Amino acid sequence: MTRSPDAVLGLISGIDVVNNFAFLMRDGVTVCNCYATVCTAALGCAIPPMLANGQHAWLLSNEGQLAGWMHVDSETARQRAALGYPTVASWANPEGHGHIALCVPPPSGDARLFVSAAGHQNFVRASIDRSFGLNKSIDFFTHE
Repeated sequence: MTRSPDAVLGLISGIDVVNNFAFLMRDGVTVCNCYATVCTAALGCAIPPMLANGQHAWLLSNEGQLAGWMHVDSETARQRAALGYPTVASWANPEGHGHIALCVPPPSGDARLFVSAAGHQNFVRASIDRSFGLNKSIDFFTHE
């Protein structure tokens, strides 16, 4: 599959995470994990459908690595997302549900890390802090 910022942004636009009923919070239940699975599947590198903590563990596992996912630092994640490579930010919550989001190309001229996510609020593109808060234990993964 061709990797490009336009491909990622086009996918996100088509899914319409902000208004798509499939990704809206219902009865306090969010579906960031489902959104991550759908997006990565459409990009040709599916993260298996499981809860966010399970997806985090899978990305760190040999199976995730064999599927082409690499654990990277935040700067590498930002650079790869800007080039259109499938990249995710993931937080494993030891006390409950984690969170996962697709890293996306930034607006022109912006050097921050941006994500698209389904959660308490859904974002087409927002700064990572807006999606994850100030959590400092976020891991990043990118696909080859």
